[in-house]
Amino acid sequence: MSKYASVRCEEEVGILLRVGNQKRISALFKERYSDFHVNEIDLNGKIVQLGSTEPPQERKGDVSVNEQEICSWIPADIRLSINEFQKRLESASSSSLPKSDKIWTERIEIQVTTLAKEERTKIHKWLTNFDRVSSETIDKDGEKYIIALYEAKNNRSKRRPATRAKYTHCTMYKEGVDTFEAVGLLSKKLRIKPSLITFCGTKDKHGKTTQRISISNIDACRLAQISKESKTVKLGSYEYLPQHLRLGDLKGNHFKILLRNVVADSDETINAAVESLKSQGFINYFGLQRFGSYEVSTHAVGKCVLQMKWLEAFDLILKPKSNDQEFMTRAKHEWFTNRNPVAAIKIIPPWHRSIESNLLHGLAKYYAKNDLIGAFMRMPRNSRHLYIHSFQSFLWNQVASYRIKEMGLQPAVGDIVFVDKEHDDFYIQDINDEADCGEEYDTELLSDAVPSRPAVKTLKSEDLPNYTIYDVLIPIHGSQIRIQDSSIKDYYYELLKKEDLDTDCFLKFKPVSDQPKGAYRRLLIRPQNVSHKIMRYSDSDPVDSFIQSELDKLSVKTQNETTESASNDTEDKTKDKICAIVEFSLPSSSYATMALREIMLSNSEYAVLHNTEFETIKVRSQATQKGAVDDNNEPETKRSRVNFNAEEM
Repeated sequence: MSKYASVRCEEEVGILLRVGNQKRISALFKERYSDFHVNEIDLNGKIVQLGSTEPPQERKGDVSVNEQEICSWIPADIRLSINEFQKRLESASSSSLPKSDKIWTERIEIQVTTLAKEERTKIHKWLTNFDRVSSETIDKDGEKYIIALYEAKNNRSKRRPATRAKYTHCTMYKEGVDTFEAVGLLSKKLRIKPSLITFCGTKDKHGKTTQRISISNIDACRLAQISKESKTVKLGSYEYLPQHLRLGDLKGNHFKILLRNVVADSDETINAAVESLKSQGFINYFGLQRFGSYEVSTHAVGKCVLQMKWLEAFDLILKPKSNDQEFMTRAKHEWFTNRNPVAAIKIIPPWHRSIESNLLHGLAKYYAKNDLIGAFMRMPRNSRHLYIHSFQSFLWNQVASYRIKEMGLQPAVGDIVFVDKEHDDFYIQDINDEADCGEEYDTELLSDAVPSRPAVKTLKSEDLPNYTIYDVLIPIHGSQIRIQDSSIKDYYYELLKKEDLDTDCFLKFKPVSDQPKGAYRRLLIRPQNVSHKIMRYSDSDPVDSFIQSELDKLSVKTQNETTESASNDTEDKTKDKICAIVEFSLPSSSYATMALREIMLSNSEYAVLHNTEFETIKVRSQATQKGAVDDNNEPETKRSRVNFNAEEM
């Protein structure tokens, strides 16, 4: 395999070991969006749900409609006209009157020349009591007037009601798009910058996911209307709060995963595998999605970036992909043939935005000046960091495997742990591993997302009785995380040397603003709220509805009866297939795929066991082989096995 080829199996990125020694099952995973459900867990430990899609009923402004001062400033006939105007606007909206109707341009004038600024402000606040009515102050013939008029749908200049907080928080449910794509869709509809929409963490596009977002100064009614019109994004559980959400404002994620076509010698094998995951946990590897799914692995690009071999890194990023659009294929050919980025970007439509197009635009501006760092900085921040973070993950996986191979599954002298054992895990900043985001997010919102780094210490022999393997940390090497004198320091440095990097590569990296800071990551994770359900089904059963989505919960007609029928009618001989619904919670930045490794065969093991080409595994619709899948029948592979001893914990 070429050193720059995409990652084909787990062993290539250091994913080598398992905790448990139990029998494992064969199954199809993530075949459809309906197989993979993710709900964010907020800072209070509550699983986020879509809830009601109706906007909240707001409390009216803090100025009474009948307040004595307002009555003295505004004549009764004008107050009556404003009330009637509001009613006509509501009626016009419900009957969808044409834009040419005079109701949309009607204006009611309030003479306020003699009033002070504070008094005029109080009138503006009073007008927020009226739905669909906006207001503004104008000068006319030397006099001042407050104008009451129709609030256009996209009018963000409308004064926010005095009782409403600045940020609208809501739950976002999505299918088939990642978080950045969903935010892009909302920002386009709202006609605002994507940076005004913030979230706690990114969610995969290959599933049905639910998370909280916050938007600056937007009426929930507008969001509710967009939600009704969208096919991929639904919004609900609205509330107005004074603070926006930040990256990292979550405890973790709750997963419901459907494993199709399960092959196991008995139900007990499945039960035992899930029980092992619950009690013993899993090695907290970075999953394959961290390293990309295209022709060139992201950690290979990250290595070139750290070496500051800019042209080599750019060539890897711009390497042709099998799914490139025709214009992008021609643009890349222009770059590799003539090294002419100016000609290349002329081929790309102005509406197209991707990592590659951003890089080519940067090269068009800076390549002739030999400012390759400037070209690199033209890419969005999250995209730039994606590559270096991927290489850090590549190192971490290998070091984690080395630590377990050398010292087993118990704390050892030289291990690193948090001084405060109750401290929440501190991870590298969560980024979207497949982002093609063309917009930059506010650096302020990103920087204030990083929590203060907790203190760590190196274990001595007298500390060992007070800690378990679940307390052990493996550093993610970076500019602010230096590898201390620990059990894995020499091996970390050997890996860097093997990759032609020195031990200070992160600290020396330019530009300084992009230096990866590093973090501490737990070696093992024990999932919480673990449960599972075994079901028999046939091809005629509605498998896609076996897990009820957040959107399904809002439907009057649910799928409960269908699901019960499929799960309980085990006597029907036509139900010749088995599936399992596995449910668990993980902290942020832990991978559900790595948790499932404890109960499932890997792709490479599945291929050997079933005599199947590796490349075809993802598209196989059935696992038709029969018979037991256990440790005695598994083929010999390069994967090491680790026996777990609970007494050593």
